[in-house]
This record gives sequence, C-alpha cells and structure tokens, in this order.
Amino acid sequence: ESEYVTDENGVISLDSLPFGKYYYKEIEAPKGYELDDTMYSFEITKSHVKEPLKIEVTNKLIDIKLFTKTDAFNSEVIPDCEFEILDKDQNVIYKDKTDDKGEFYMPIDLLTPGEIYYYKEVSAPDIYQLNEDLHEFILNDDQTVSITEVENLRKTSTIKINKSDFLGGQKIPNCTFRLESLETDFKVEGTTDENGEYYFEDI
Repeated sequence: ESEYVTDENGVISLDSLPFGKYYYKEIEAPKGYELDDTMYSFEITKSHVKEPLKIEVTNKLIDIKLFTKTDAFNSEVIPDCEFEILDKDQNVIYKDKTDDKGEFYMPIDLLTPGEIYYYKEVSAPDIYQLNEDLHEFILNDDQTVSITEVENLRKTSTIKINKSDFLGGQKIPNCTFRLESLETDFKVEGTTDENGEYYFEDI
C-alpha cells in the first residue's frame, strides 16, 4: 500500500509496476472538490508494456453553503425561501431555495474568488416580510464566504382590545392587559384608555 499526490497537472505517473491486480481510492481531495473514496480496481498485463495504462479520474466540485435562513422572532430555520445570486453587473447567475434546514447552497464553480456578488430574496413563506435589498458578498481565497446567517422579519399586525361592562356595556378604562407569545419570551403590556380601548401595534 502506497500513497501518491497528483502534480500541478493533476497527474500521477507510476513506473515499473509488476503485472497484477491493484486497487486505488482517493483519500484527500483539494478544497472545493468532493472526496471520492470509492475503491476502484485495475489490472496491469503484458499489453501495457507497449501501451501504458491510462486511468482518467474526475472530481466533482462541491456546492458552497452561503448562509442559513432564520426567523428573527424565534431563531428557527426557514425552508423554501427563494434567492437570486447576481454578479457584479447584477446579472442573475443562480437561483434556488433554502433547504429543509434553512441552508442555501450553490455551485462553487459559478463564483470567482475576490469578485463581488450579491444575493437577493425573491420569495418567502407568507408570514414573512420579503427583503428585496441587494446584499454584497465575496468568495474568499480559501473558498469560504463571510455570510453565515440571514434573518427574516415576520409580517406584523395590530390587535385592538375593547373592554366594556358585561351588563351595561359601558367602556372600562385603566384595564391592563399582557400579550405573550407561545413561541418565545416576547411579552408586552398595555392599558385601556378612556374609551376602554388599547391597540397592540406591530405584533
């Protein structure tokens, strides 16, 4: 058993191998490529004395993770958010959705290290505000990006409280109510005015 490393041309040359059967597998791949650890076999025979055996091996480029999409309200991940990736001239070069873990991946070969790119949200689940701003990012030389997490704010609404007497229907001021979330520790309080009303806004 021996280990070999490809040269600058991606080649490994082995001379004077005895006739026989051999196995090979990749044990380390360069950054940006998927490791193929499948065990492959080949055989050296007398036919290879005049015509050396040539084996072509390919590596698949990995998809790079740009970010994880999370809910700004409860920090849970958000799947099915669609994004466009644009180049420095704002041409769309890729489009996809976050997966079931809220993660967004794209083929790394579409990006050039040091170049400016943008991501833009184009659709999100109905309860979220759509963020259509262009956000800049760069692929670093070590094939990483600085984006790690992207948040979505939820759409908001207003809740009106009307407090009145059960029998006479008169409005009751100075009643304090607390509104609490079942998902987070969010809570707010408000007190009815002289008309027995209070508005919880931006909920």
